[in-house]
Amino acid sequence: MELTDAEKHASYINLIETIAALSRGDAMDDDWIDAQIDRVRHIRSYYSDMALVNIEREDSEFRNIALGLEMNLKVMISEIELFGTLDTDTYLEFSQGVLRLINMIEEDEDLSNAFAKLLR
Repeated sequence: MELTDAEKHASYINLIETIAALSRGDAMDDDWIDAQIDRVRHIRSYYSDMALVNIEREDSEFRNIALGLEMNLKVMISEIELFGTLDTDTYLEFSQGVLRLINMIEEDEDLSNAFAKLLR
C-alpha cells in the first residue's frame, strides 16, 4: 500500500513533533507510551535487521546510522520484553536516527514509503 504525499507529510511531521516533545522532556502518559511500544514492535516485525536497510548504500555515515538504529531497536525490544516499558531516551535517539535516514534518502521513494508507513 503506497502512502499519499499527505500521509507521508503527516508521518514526517509526527516524527518531528515526537522528537521535539521528547527533547523538551515533556511528560508522556501511559497511552502514548503504549502506542509507541506498539510502534516499536511493528518496526521490528517489518525490519528484522535495520542495519541492513538499503544495504546497497555503502557510505559510512548511512551505514553507521542504520547500525545505530538496529542497536537502539534491540535495546527497546529487550526493555519492552523484560520490563513492559519504553525508555524514552533510547526512543528519542532512535527517532532522531530515523529522521536522519529519511532526510538522507528522501529521493529513494520505496524506502521513504516504508519509513512513512512505520511512522504513522
